[in-house]
Amino acid sequence: LSYFLFGDNDFTARLPHALFSIATIAFAWTFRRHLGRTGALVTAVLFMISPYLLYYGRYARNEALVGLFGLLMLWSILRYIETGLPKYIYFLAASIVLHITAKETAYIYVAQALLFLAGYFIYRISKRPWGKPKFRSPFLLAVILGLVLLGAAGFLSRLTKDGPGTGLFGLTISPGVVEVLGIVVPVLALAAVLILLTAVVLLFYGFSIHNLRKERSFDLLIVTGTLFLPLLTAFPLKFLNWTVPTSASGVNGLVLTDMIKMGSVLILMFVIAIVVGYWWKGVVWVKSFVLFYSIFAVFYTTVFTNGAGLFTGLLGGLGYWLVQQGENRGSQPWYYYSLIQMPIYEYLPLLGSLLAGILASLGFRAGGRIISGPNNGDITAAPEGGELTEPDQIPVIEEPERPPVLPLFGFWSVSALLAYTIAGEKMPWLTYHITLPMIPLAGWAIGALIDTIDWRKFFRSNGLVVLALIVVFFLSLGGSLSSMLGNNPPFQGKNLEQLSATSTFLIAFIAAVISGGSLLYLISRWKVGQIARMATLTFFGLLAVLTVRTSITANFINYDNANELLVYAHAGPGIKNALSQIEEISQRTNNGLGVVVAYDDQKTYQYWW
Repeated sequence: LSYFLFGDNDFTARLPHALFSIATIAFAWTFRRHLGRTGALVTAVLFMISPYLLYYGRYARNEALVGLFGLLMLWSILRYIETGLPKYIYFLAASIVLHITAKETAYIYVAQALLFLAGYFIYRISKRPWGKPKFRSPFLLAVILGLVLLGAAGFLSRLTKDGPGTGLFGLTISPGVVEVLGIVVPVLALAAVLILLTAVVLLFYGFSIHNLRKERSFDLLIVTGTLFLPLLTAFPLKFLNWTVPTSASGVNGLVLTDMIKMGSVLILMFVIAIVVGYWWKGVVWVKSFVLFYSIFAVFYTTVFTNGAGLFTGLLGGLGYWLVQQGENRGSQPWYYYSLIQMPIYEYLPLLGSLLAGILASLGFRAGGRIISGPNNGDITAAPEGGELTEPDQIPVIEEPERPPVLPLFGFWSVSALLAYTIAGEKMPWLTYHITLPMIPLAGWAIGALIDTIDWRKFFRSNGLVVLALIVVFFLSLGGSLSSMLGNNPPFQGKNLEQLSATSTFLIAFIAAVISGGSLLYLISRWKVGQIARMATLTFFGLLAVLTVRTSITANFINYDNANELLVYAHAGPGIKNALSQIEEISQRTNNGLGVVVAYDDQKTYQYWW
């Protein structure tokens, strides 16, 4: 569309992504009721200065689109849990389908959402009165046992996915072990599924459908799961070793037998989704379904000009992505994100999310007043010592439901880091998806510190002087430590270079001592909490300045230099320089672009881009 409206060039290639990135920054303001006004503003600033969000927010890739859709998804989940209004289910459906039209990371995002909602749902009902209380403990036991077995099956399967030899984490796997685990893994998986199905039966019978219908997290589980279920058709096809088309030519090349097999599984998935979804949410689910698959059909058929695209979207997206995981694109170590990309570029969100965890453990809560919608958290409880037979015989208990803001962003951050670490493909741009949920956590934490400082008292107590001294202290302390631990430590000799290192250390050390002593004198009457808040804020302020420097260097100085670890998929400046010179020669010698250029198969790929 951008090319059609404005022509094809580098600017128009990046224009939609830049606009989506601006929208992502602006969308942070919608979280003000969850992160607080200050937290939302800090989050927007962190979005703006993030090296990865700035780099891939202007890059001709789909990360910039996914960033907005991902935030919309998280916001919809929080708002529906908070209010119970159907419109947020529609927002959720739209965010998921738009994500899947842009990038297959939607499968990871949906898996994260389902896992979080399932965990949050189990947590809530474990605290609630049950219609038949005797089923609560067996249900929880079945869930725990089923998840343990499922996790064990997944780990063992991942351990031996490449066969005998060196497996996950460098472990050596013998052929005999692979053969045994080939039998054990399916047994564990089957046992886990049966136990979890038993847990579902215990839930419906013990907690009751009447009470389940009042759990908003369960609404989101059902809606998300049923809308997305047909898109998981590639899983059973792959398990049965049937053909999974991943391109239009693959669809056109299907024989009748393949079509029958594929169609039967796809229809079954749609039937299950429709029956369960309509039974659970009726008209609301139907509207969500129509919205979801209308958008899906428009985009995957390229506005109804490519019929095969509908099937490659339903089946090929996941099928192709599963194949790519086995290719291990990028060939990076398992610690690629946690110990390389995040510490080098996104250290501020990483440390800020850790700060959020500390503040949450100290009793800080996410901002925003609680909005209680109709039937918010109503639970039908059993009378003392008895069981329920008719739901309407029981008094209704109304309880406002506070949205799980910090647990959601915290879970999303940890699960994203784990998911992309485990995934076979490790590319720099996937760091974007790990950084995205960490920034709101950091924004909330920094905003909470700002909001809890008594600024009037701060300014009356020589606050600006204290702030300046804190900055000097941190910088001088860092300088002295850097000098001591660097390649040229102090007090090593008397030549000019060694004396220079010694003087550098002494100046930094003396500045640290003087500023530190002055600080102790000025804040001697301050409360410990106020001191800790100011020191922490100053530290993160310095990190923000350092992040701006990192971001400018990576985005505007070394943006096409492979020395930057976030630069990967595009060529260096030599390609464009050569093309510019060829065009100039052609214009001078042919009065146009008619010059004939010889090239080989090693050069074509770069010029496609």
